[in-house]
Amino acid sequence: VLILEVPSKGSKQQLLTSHSPCWPFCLQPDPLMMMDEEISVVDGEEGQPGNLFWPPASALTARLRRLITAFQRSYKREQLKMEAAERGDRRRRRCEAAFKLKEMVRQEKQQRWTRREQSDFYRVVSTFGVEYDPDTMRFHWSRFRALARLDKKTDESLTKYFHGFVAMCRQVCRLPPAVGDESPDPTLFIEPITEERASRTLYRIDLLRRLREQVLCHPLLEERLALCQPPGPEMPVWWQCGRHDGELLRGAARHGLSQTDTTIMQDPDFSFLSARLSHLHSRAGGTGTPSPPLPPPPPPPP
Repeated sequence: VLILEVPSKGSKQQLLTSHSPCWPFCLQPDPLMMMDEEISVVDGEEGQPGNLFWPPASALTARLRRLITAFQRSYKREQLKMEAAERGDRRRRRCEAAFKLKEMVRQEKQQRWTRREQSDFYRVVSTFGVEYDPDTMRFHWSRFRALARLDKKTDESLTKYFHGFVAMCRQVCRLPPAVGDESPDPTLFIEPITEERASRTLYRIDLLRRLREQVLCHPLLEERLALCQPPGPEMPVWWQCGRHDGELLRGAARHGLSQTDTTIMQDPDFSFLSARLSHLHSRAGGTGTPSPPLPPPPPPPP
């Protein structure tokens, strides 16, 4: 109240302040008491506490100075705190902006596909296809990424590029978008391939997806394999119907259709190599007898 009153009335009007009707310490004193107060001030008795109706000017000025000093000190502390908080906020905003810029550069770099990356993607997708889980409706890119040497590409980037690649192949073959296909990213440019390659790639992608998503998980697979007909002249004589046909399905799903003589045939989980070696051994011996029967096939993987 004192601090607010002094600027409005001045320090010389402090005695009049005590009579202002706007402040709570204003009490209308008895004129006789005011006269006694003035006499006491003149006689030098203002130092006696409890006898004054209003503090003298020197005391009011000293208290006013202390109040202003304390207020300025407190205001300075608050101002320093606010400035420190603002500096911290600016530093945090700069760090966030730098992180966002770095993330944008990383994402933009992932979206850019070099010629080597595009060539590796085409090589693998045209022979291995893609692995898709219908239950979770998500692609599994682990084996694809390892075969294509695309370790720096995320699952999201590979999925986006795959949708754009399929759309490009269908456009080259003058085919409408298939039901359920996602729209390609318009910002992603994929260099077109020839119509022959696009048609063959679409066929193999669909073939391998049906193999992985429908055939291998069919409950009557083994019964259907038992009905396989004997191989024709295009198959080797050591080929065993049913058994090797089932291993061929699992091998194609695991390794794809590229270099099958070094991937599927030499896979230790299958009996192709042992059957061939057994046949060659029997021919080298000149016995002319058929190859001995192979052990029963292992159970199919879950």
